Amino acid sequence: MRLEPTPELEAFRRKVRAFVAEHSPGAKAHSGVRAPEPALMPAIREWTAKLYEAGLLGIDWPAQYGGRPDAHPLEPSVVAEEIARARTWPPVGAASLASGALLDFGTDEQRARFLPRIRNCTDVWCQLFSEPE
Repeated sequence: MRLEPTPELEAFRRKVRAFVAEHSPGAKAHSGVRAPEPALMPAIREWTAKLYEAGLLGIDWPAQYGGRPDAHPLEPSVVAEEIARARTWPPVGAASLASGALLDFGTDEQRARFLPRIRNCTDVWCQLFSEPE
């Protein structure tokens, strides 16, 4: 299967690029996968919530939780590419890991409780690393 850009996907890319330029919390001051300074976390949480609200994260979730079943399969990659291109902060919270587990294995009650909280960054899930102390 070949997945190549379509005119619709390129229009989506332009939309994402404009959204990132308008709403991102600014460029990262360092490279790599280091945690932001604590003072930046409120802005990065707000940024992540805006990405979900705009339909740019959770694209592949069921519609009742904010996903878009008609989305092009490359849309999540376009969003990641444009965030990286802007050298801004990626979404916080490892939500794709937590939401994937909830969507695949959670009960309806767990999905209803946690997925909206992931989308609006009320809950920030931390997975695959730990901090000293």
